[in-house]
Amino acid sequence: MRAWTPHISLEDHRLNSVQQEEFLNVSKLKHQSLQAKFPIRSPSRDLAITIVTANRAQPYIHAVLGSLFDAYGVDLPPVTLCSVESHSYGEIEQLRRERWSVVEINKDYPFNTSVLSLRIAKETGDYWKCLNLTRNSEARYTLLLEDDIFVHERFRGMVESLTYQMDTTSSHVDYAKLYHINRLRHISSMPQIIGVCLLLSSLLHWLLAPRPVLTLIGYLVLLIHLNNQGNLFPADFRYSLTDSVYLTMSESCCTPAVFFRTASIPAIVDALIQEKSFAGHAKDHILDESRFVGRETDFNLVSHIGLISSLRRNQP
Repeated sequence: MRAWTPHISLEDHRLNSVQQEEFLNVSKLKHQSLQAKFPIRSPSRDLAITIVTANRAQPYIHAVLGSLFDAYGVDLPPVTLCSVESHSYGEIEQLRRERWSVVEINKDYPFNTSVLSLRIAKETGDYWKCLNLTRNSEARYTLLLEDDIFVHERFRGMVESLTYQMDTTSSHVDYAKLYHINRLRHISSMPQIIGVCLLLSSLLHWLLAPRPVLTLIGYLVLLIHLNNQGNLFPADFRYSLTDSVYLTMSESCCTPAVFFRTASIPAIVDALIQEKSFAGHAKDHILDESRFVGRETDFNLVSHIGLISSLRRNQP
């Protein structure tokens, strides 16, 4: 059954150098070809996108934009590039020439990142500053992305289903995380996992009842599989039936892609920008421990290309 179910959830990617170069080159070509045809995007009532960018060795921003073009095409919502460097650099200058909206929040403001705690503090402060750029946005929702991700090919439909839920059954939610490290996920829905277990157990019993040894082996294989991928298979199976994203309780990890209710952003920024961050208490912890209501999707709508932080120097 797993083989017949589409694998919706994106896995964590640690691309080797060859795969990474190929991916970045393809994404850059897609970005450039579409950008030449559609250089200006009109405001969107539903969604605006801000990408937190840093100076990296590879053209990661082009990769993010390329994957967004794959998902949205000519209907891509307006994008703002929020550079966190104290100086301009090649890729951001190129994007500025291509008429992308670029904001440099730390222009001519030197900073010390020689110590891990200072790097984490800067990373956290930069995140709130980039989020603050959107506090007066006309769009009802803001998607804050980091620059080392790429989005799911079905990302547009997933975000539309998420928007519908945030408008209706989850109207009290301030933000939703679109990514969590799969191996660290807990069971997001007990009814979901129980339903899948009952379905598969019944199927095994019906197929293998005359053969008790094979039945036992089948149950053991099912147990091992659900133990290793207890969230992914039910989430994939449910999405293949409903075409809808499911929101679960937010776990304290990971902010490469967060979907914010724009109306909540001023209060979030004003409350959290003064919070001190340090190792073990970075922006994701601060956000999840705040009074604001957060959720996360039960599968990843984005993939973290390298699972690294440019500021933390390859530390996850």
